[in-house]
Amino acid sequence: MYGVDLAQLIADRRFIAALDYIDGLPKSSRMREAMLDDREYAEMIVANESSKDRSQTWNPTIAELSPELILLSMVYSAVERNTSMVAASAQGKGKYKPQPAPSPVTEVDRERERRRHREVNRLFDMFTAPSSRGA
Repeated sequence: MYGVDLAQLIADRRFIAALDYIDGLPKSSRMREAMLDDREYAEMIVANESSKDRSQTWNPTIAELSPELILLSMVYSAVERNTSMVAASAQGKGKYKPQPAPSPVTEVDRERERRRHREVNRLFDMFTAPSSRGA
């Protein structure tokens, strides 16, 4: 894209310049996809996330915000409002359960799920471990 040879930058030990070019790649690039599907990279991302980061919802960046995305968001919101009104008017004739739109699953997502399972298992073990008190 920029006419830059990343391998040459790395061979010349210009690591910061190489990282600047990599960070400048679009989020939909093959490099980004490969990074997010790398297990070591995913473990590093999840290990450095705080609980505050995990509770925040995704918001598009200014660079990703386009007229199409704005219009699609408006359509999605309208459909969700309409669906909830129809479900409320049915009054118990079936519960509406919105299905999330499919999205790509990366190694980062899988690592988050493994971490969640480890935390749940650790808590489960705390309450189910045999007690050494009294017998």
